[in-house]
Amino acid sequence: MTSIDTLLTDHLDLWTSAIARKSSAGRGRSMKFSLYGIDKLRSLLLDLAVRGKLVRQDPADEPASELLKRIDAERRRQISGGKVKRGKPLKAPDEIPFPIPHTWVWSQLGAVTNYGETEKHNPGEVEPHTWVLELEDVEKATSRLIEKVRYTERQFQSQKNRFYPGDVIYGKLRPYLDKVLIADEAGVCTTEMVPIRPYAGLEATYLRLFLKAPFFISLASASTHGMNLPRLGTDRAREAAIAIPPLAEQLRIVAKVDELMALCDRLEAGTYEAIEAHQLLVTELLATLTASRDAEELADNWARVEAHFDTLFVTEDSVDQLKQAILQLAVVGRLVPQDPKDEPASELLKRINAEKMPSKKRDRSTSSKESDSIALNEMPGSLPKGWEWSRFSSVADVNVRLVHPASYQDHWQVAPDIIEKATGRLLEKRTVYQSGINGPNSIFSAGQIIYSKIRPSLSKVVKVDFDGLCSADMYPLISHINSDYLLNVILSEVFLSQVRKVENRVKMPKLNVESLNNIIVPVAPIAEQTRIIAKINELSSLCDAMKSALSGARAIELDLSDALVAGAVSDAQCA
Repeated sequence: MTSIDTLLTDHLDLWTSAIARKSSAGRGRSMKFSLYGIDKLRSLLLDLAVRGKLVRQDPADEPASELLKRIDAERRRQISGGKVKRGKPLKAPDEIPFPIPHTWVWSQLGAVTNYGETEKHNPGEVEPHTWVLELEDVEKATSRLIEKVRYTERQFQSQKNRFYPGDVIYGKLRPYLDKVLIADEAGVCTTEMVPIRPYAGLEATYLRLFLKAPFFISLASASTHGMNLPRLGTDRAREAAIAIPPLAEQLRIVAKVDELMALCDRLEAGTYEAIEAHQLLVTELLATLTASRDAEELADNWARVEAHFDTLFVTEDSVDQLKQAILQLAVVGRLVPQDPKDEPASELLKRINAEKMPSKKRDRSTSSKESDSIALNEMPGSLPKGWEWSRFSSVADVNVRLVHPASYQDHWQVAPDIIEKATGRLLEKRTVYQSGINGPNSIFSAGQIIYSKIRPSLSKVVKVDFDGLCSADMYPLISHINSDYLLNVILSEVFLSQVRKVENRVKMPKLNVESLNNIIVPVAPIAEQTRIIAKINELSSLCDAMKSALSGARAIELDLSDALVAGAVSDAQCA
């Protein structure tokens, strides 16, 4: 067994368990995480491959120095035949990037390929069935082709680069410098992708993996120019160093990389499948908790969750799901026991209604169409004795007081972008001056709840302990019940499921005041609201401690995978 095989098999658990959280943007696999360990393993394989450390050298192979002579002869023939331009003389690299086997040679990309020689196609010059390739069609890191789009589906208005079967198509735009594929048919591509044709003696498959190797990506990244869309310039690319193995070894390297990448693909698929199965199990078991009809059924369902607690809640996302389940149980009266001595919520609502009566009469004299009465079929579910379903307008007021920010430059300013989604946490504090706002904002006071009314931030809400201004995309709320309890109701699925149904605009859906006022919320007796908040805080602290421990363990796994890769590369350099 070779050392690379040992490196793979001896550390399988690390490669598959090192997972990093990420954004789910893009058209590839929509996940909140990336398989960091497997990505690092792929990178390591390419690094070892281009250093000559992945397969053994065969003394019977013709040395690459002879191969380079034939490549140079072909390049000269193509220049003399007018197929490629002579181009500017290549500036030699200042130093050798890293040691290579004695049968290999260093050359430059412009000496072994036609880099920079592109054939242009204008709109309307292509056949309807022509393949039209864009950067977005290629998956980052793996360079898998996500989809193949034809001209009939993607008619273009700008000039494109023409490519042919066997061309290596390279994304020269940062951060897409690892998007490289080999064309299996002719087509056209964005000018941010460069079709490269290696001269005879340099395998396109080897060139592709070299362009994806960490060494070349690092070199290309350091050589990009432009502020908004940094790209690798043609001259820099042509001067880039490339390590050339003997032709026979190029083929062995590609075969070995393909073999090991296939293993990585299987590890990735198995890991994703296990993670998805785990997430589904957590979701299903927690759903049984929130669907419990009474305390006895809840106890039975919790016993099933508790029996597998150590295996269920092993990721940050699963702990977040647990916190949401706790919240859901809390706001439907399943988290703490009811006390028959508590004043029922109906009496609390009567007092609030009496206090609000003058303003409600004024409101109803305008265009409001809200109705306080709630039909039985409108109620989201059953509640314990002493609880009540109520319209949002019965327990809170939207308190928008628009002012111009020019007179409030030293005040704190709150906007959706500094509120953490679904947690009620403010991520940072900044002043009106630091925010640089010009349009009207609403003034708020300490103790108020600030709620985002715009999608996709409809689960962004915070209770503030300071005076300030909030953006026009937020509603300041005055709560007539326990404000911490109301905050958790707003964060719960009971509330958010109704919000999603009433988004009222197409391009930028916003929750208007009338729709917000009509949302139905669960109201607990005021004494129970206090007990609920205490229990939520207690359990949330435990969940946060679990997440912190998991995050720490995850960071250690990422560091270990980095160290393992660095050690393997260091060993390769010393060998």
